[in-house]
Amino acid sequence: MNYAIDGGETGKSRLNVLGQAMNEYSVNALRKAGIRTGFKCLDAGCGGGMMTYEMANLVGVSGQVTGVDFDEEIIKLNKRELSDLQIQHISFQHTDIQTFNVEDEFDLIFARYLLSHLSNTKNVLSILVKALRPGGIILVEDVQFSGHICEPASEAFDAYLKWYSRVVELRGGDAELGARLPEMFVEAGLSHIGVQIAQPIGLTGPPKQMSLLTLDKIKIALLESKLTDESEFAKVRSQLESITHDVHTLMSIPRTFQVWGRKKA
Repeated sequence: MNYAIDGGETGKSRLNVLGQAMNEYSVNALRKAGIRTGFKCLDAGCGGGMMTYEMANLVGVSGQVTGVDFDEEIIKLNKRELSDLQIQHISFQHTDIQTFNVEDEFDLIFARYLLSHLSNTKNVLSILVKALRPGGIILVEDVQFSGHICEPASEAFDAYLKWYSRVVELRGGDAELGARLPEMFVEAGLSHIGVQIAQPIGLTGPPKQMSLLTLDKIKIALLESKLTDESEFAKVRSQLESITHDVHTLMSIPRTFQVWGRKKA
């Protein structure tokens, strides 16, 4: 996986802010999709593990949640935290979901902001569906990046949107994937498909902070791809930081499609 966003410890910090913005929406979608006490679940592309813990709360101690991610450093940090907390029905594994080889094992699989970074999205969705037990549930959340909101408009914000989409594309992903998820679910043979949109927004707080945090974490990828240079990046970053701290500017995270379905029994 050629991920455009830097990971590791600082990447985990960014994901924690994202969780503060998005987790309540994801939990509501999991409930709507049908998560139950006692379920065995997979958090695919778990990042910092915030949703892994949320899922563990939903399934209770009679359930089990495994969080997997390709970022080895983040998984090590997650395991350290888990050891301190001594929660028995959670585990974390360093795994590339593109080579995940499990069949008929999980009652529910959750994947947030994973598929849009991959070039082989249909294959990975098939891998996830294969890992579900017959009748099992899959919930995927992913972005339509052009669906951001920034009011009033900002040239720096527009530059950030353009840069992000392009650098993800150059690394094999698709920042507009979210709107195609329902069709992908149909093609994958899933049934009972549900769709809704989540888009946290604010004048302050985590939803507003995410654009600047993400810009910082794609800087290396942008420079390596020659989509900008240090001088232009610094100018756009300064302007984006200014509107992030301006309580008169309204900003959102990307429009996020939440799509769930069931594997046929």
